Amino acid sequence: MTRDEAINIARLAGGTTAKRYGDVIGMEFTLDELERAFALVAQAEREACAKVCDGVEADRWDCYKGRGNHERFNTRRADPVVQGESDGASLCAAAIRARAVDQPTRESK
Repeated sequence: MTRDEAINIARLAGGTTAKRYGDVIGMEFTLDELERAFALVAQAEREACAKVCDGVEADRWDCYKGRGNHERFNTRRADPVVQGESDGASLCAAAIRARAVDQPTRESK
């Protein structure tokens, strides 16, 4: 996550700029805003991880089908192991995205 993305998330969560020290920004948060900021960061990281899995799924499926970068000299075309790698990456992406559902909140703890 870039610095600008982190600042944007902090502002989306309700943080306010308290002080600027040159290029360093001090932010103030209530506890609820801080929890919201952490939730937004976790959501962004989950989605970034799931997108990596999506990329692996697409690459392995192209290899299985003999397409794209795997078109020439592909000895693994129609290999069930490669198909399984694609399926596994798809399942991982879905599992990562599912972690966003039913995340405990302070009230439910």
